[in-house]
Amino acid sequence: MPPRELQVESSRLEAPRIDIQRAPWYEWTLLEGVGEARARRIVEFREARGGFASIDDLREVPGLPGDWLERARPFLELGR
Repeated sequence: MPPRELQVESSRLEAPRIDIQRAPWYEWTLLEGVGEARARRIVEFREARGGFASIDDLREVPGLPGDWLERARPFLELGR
C-alpha cells in the first residue's frame, strides 16, 4: 500500500494580545520574561493607580527590565 500524502493548509496565527487594563496576572505570564511574581506585581501596580493611561506606563512598574516593554509591545493592547 503506497504512503498517503499529508496536505497541510497554510494559515497565519495571530499572536495573542494582552489587554493591559483587564488581564489577570496569569495572562501576563504568557509573555517572555514574566513569571508569576512579576505578573502579580504588574496587576497590583495597575490596580493601585486605577489603570494605565498608555502602554508606556508599564515602564513605571518596579522590577521590569528596561528593554522588556519594547520586546513585549507587539503583544500588548490598551483596552478601556
